[in-house]
This record gives sequence, C-alpha cells and structure tokens, in this order.
Amino acid sequence: MTEDLEKQNWLATRRETGIRVDPATAKVMWTYGQILDPYGVHDLAPEEDCVGRVYFARSPEPDAVWVAFYDLPEITSDRLWARIDARDPTVWERDYNELSQEEPVGPRPWSPPTAP
Repeated sequence: MTEDLEKQNWLATRRETGIRVDPATAKVMWTYGQILDPYGVHDLAPEEDCVGRVYFARSPEPDAVWVAFYDLPEITSDRLWARIDARDPTVWERDYNELSQEEPVGPRPWSPPTAP
C-alpha cells in the first residue's frame, strides 16, 4: 500500500468515526495547529502555512478516536458549538488549568507505519 493510500484510509477512518460522534455526550479539545491540515498529514507549501485553533471531538470513552470538527457532520459540529457557546463544562475533555506540560491531551499527528 502506498503512503498516499494509507493517508487517505487514515483520513477516511476519521470521517467515518465522526459520523458516530454523539454531540450530546462528546468531549471536545482544541490545540493550535495547521488550519488546512489539522492532523498533520500533508506536506503544506509555505503559502498554505496557517496556524490557529483547531477543534477536535470524540466519544466519551478514553480510547475513542479524536476527529477534527472539519470531519464531523455539520449538525454535529453545530450542536457542539452550541454546547461550547452555552459554556457547558461537561463538553471539555479536561480542565485545562489542571494539565501539565508533560501530559499531552488530544489527537496525535498521523505518521506512516514503520516497516517490520
């Protein structure tokens, strides 16, 4: 399988997972990242470099996959934004005031599988 196909499959998994995210119970986090490539999958040209807040959601299970808001159905992201705007404290993954620098939270960038 080529690396391009692996990336496409990996991204498709995120979109498929996003369909199943329940906005009433989902957890949300944000980080600063590439707006055009929230997962860090693509090699962006210098003119495409644009860093900003990127929001991710997942089901409440701790091992659930993080999905960029861009990959959620519009109705799901709209409902999550409504929870955020309403200041629903249960929407956030963690209280960010309690996180330490050594304890990363959220999605990890895509990386190609290593050969055995």
